[in-house]
Amino acid sequence: MKKNKINTILKDLVQLVKDDMDELKDKDFWLYDRVKFISRYGVDELDKKYSYDIDLETLKTMIFQIHLYNHIIHTDDKNKDTRTNKIIEDRKYE
Repeated sequence: MKKNKINTILKDLVQLVKDDMDELKDKDFWLYDRVKFISRYGVDELDKKYSYDIDLETLKTMIFQIHLYNHIIHTDDKNKDTRTNKIIEDRKYE
């Protein structure tokens, strides 16, 4: 596996964020635990092939969450946001 340089990663991430700014209109779309989602659904061969893009999407999601909610959404095993104690509905694979 090829190592990506930090400058390349940051450049790609910034471009992705810029390209997807219009996605911020749907605030509820970003209300989910991305790491839990990837752990649950990110194990097939397609995901392995596109792992760099998926990882950039994860970073973008976390940045958008900080922007929208002032924190990254992490949930416990009862789906409670570990920062707010609010229940976060599980996101299904789309």
